[in-house]
Amino acid sequence: MAILTGKVGKVKIDTNDLGEVDSVSLNIIIDISKITKLEDIWNKQRLFNKSWNSSCSLKYNPADTAQLILMNKFISGDCVLIEVYEDNINYLFGDGVLTSFDIAKNANAIDTLSVTIKGSGALREGAEYSYTASGSIILSGEAEYEPGYEFVASGSIILSGEGDTEYYPDYEYTASGSMVLSGEGDTEYSPDYEYTASGSMVLSGEAECIGLYLLVAHGGEYFVDHDGNFIVIIEE
Repeated sequence: MAILTGKVGKVKIDTNDLGEVDSVSLNIIIDISKITKLEDIWNKQRLFNKSWNSSCSLKYNPADTAQLILMNKFISGDCVLIEVYEDNINYLFGDGVLTSFDIAKNANAIDTLSVTIKGSGALREGAEYSYTASGSIILSGEAEYEPGYEFVASGSIILSGEGDTEYYPDYEYTASGSMVLSGEGDTEYSPDYEYTASGSMVLSGEAECIGLYLLVAHGGEYFVDHDGNFIVIIEE
């Protein structure tokens, strides 16, 4: 693994790139308690709960969408989704509550903003991939396709899996030809997918098809396997 520098990586707030970031820290804390007995020579510890928090320092820009979201969430007290990228692909993400939002103004200096987010729930790992091809794209296997993928092809897109394959939220599939998504395992098509094709689309699986789909095609038919039953919609 290569040594990482501050020239790679980024921060997203509610899926929006956070602008003007100077530094970011992400801290994971584990609560432990001593369980040593009188006769023990060495101390013993037991792990209890985990928690996390994140701090960002940046140049203040009230026109930045993500900075505006931070301000509004701080005022409302609602949770915010933060994604901290260690490079251009891999990131840690979680929901948290803003505990500070500090704007500093000084003579002959740029206005700065410092924010602190305290985690509410688990911190998870994610990855963001972009697949672009002038022909077709084929993904198959027995693994999981995680959130944040974008598939773009001028030909067809085919995704298939024979194992415990899950297609997670926030995928965007775009093709000028046809699309085929299929799976023979515990396959779930989750909410908020967007499929766009100038040709036809075929979605099939032997498990669950759930959530909200946005299916757009300029020709052909939709084939959607829902709980084992095909639903065919003809676009005029």
